[in-house]
Amino acid sequence: MLWYKAWLETRTRLLIARVGMTALGAWSTWHAVIVGIAVSTVATLLAVSGALVLILGRSRLLSRSAVSFIGSLPLAFSPLALGAGLFVLLLRLGAPLDLGLGLVAVINGFMGLPFVLRVVAPAAAEAASRHDRLAASLGIAGWGRWRLVDWPLLRRP
Repeated sequence: MLWYKAWLETRTRLLIARVGMTALGAWSTWHAVIVGIAVSTVATLLAVSGALVLILGRSRLLSRSAVSFIGSLPLAFSPLALGAGLFVLLLRLGAPLDLGLGLVAVINGFMGLPFVLRVVAPAAAEAASRHDRLAASLGIAGWGRWRLVDWPLLRRP
């Protein structure tokens, strides 16, 4: 995780030099802003991908109530306690400071999972109810179904 420090320092200094943002704050402020945006982007991707895995796995492996239960589990945990426990686990494995930002992204993604699930699950259920029989009759399954049927319906507003 040390590679990101040199990369962020170079990018931040270029941004400050190009836009002239030294009047708006010190380099450390812009470094913190860029790190925060990167961590939140990774956390969002983790939450959305986790919700999609749960929703798409519902038809084959899990019932609707099991998906709802699994999706609600993060609401029962304290993010502080979960983060502290995982930090202690990383402490035993080696260098926790190098993996700290990844840990923050994973915790935030885990905590965002119920909310993403509540937004995406109704649209996925509607798409499944409308197109399950059609996709089965045409022999579209797996990745092809995701690409041709599910993804176009889920990505529209």
